[in-house]
Amino acid sequence: MDHAQVRIELVEAAARVIARVGIDRASIRMIATECGRSPAAPLHYFQSRDDLFEFAFQYFSERSIGELRRVAENQRDELGCLVSLVECLLERSAADIFFARSIIAFVMGTRAESSMKRVDLETYLETTRIVRDALDMARRAGRLSDGLDLDNEAGLLITLADGLVVAAITLGDQAVFLKERLKDTVLGRWGIPNDISQGRGLEGAVGI
Repeated sequence: MDHAQVRIELVEAAARVIARVGIDRASIRMIATECGRSPAAPLHYFQSRDDLFEFAFQYFSERSIGELRRVAENQRDELGCLVSLVECLLERSAADIFFARSIIAFVMGTRAESSMKRVDLETYLETTRIVRDALDMARRAGRLSDGLDLDNEAGLLITLADGLVVAAITLGDQAVFLKERLKDTVLGRWGIPNDISQGRGLEGAVGI
């Protein structure tokens, strides 16, 4: 396993440790044990615990954006693309987002690291752009109402997705029902028929 692969292995182990014990208790030793390495092994790949967390925040942010881009690029149908983006945002691993939010809270609370604030903002802006572009494509194709404020709708979806992560951490499996309700609410707000949101009738859907 090369240097880059080990770094990724360590940050994914860190995510699991933080999900169990919280960011304040997560130690280098615990992270090393999680992935079956010697207690000092992480310090061969990161300068410090903070350095590992900062890299992890960048890694999970980029992974999240990459997933959304793949979803947007792989759907040719405008409404199908919107449905897939909504599902991706609402079904993302709670561990990923919780881990990322924990890191930014840790860094801002200890050193107010500007690079982490920048990554958080860039991730939000890029997520918003991807969703807004998909909404715009659907509207230009005559499949969404002209009355929608696309920036507002994209921001609303992201806010709901982040809120769902908090609910998932609090409610556990009960959040699955909430996820489906939020999905139906968002798609209904955009006028997307139920048969499309359930994966049927993509080609035959009519614009509103």
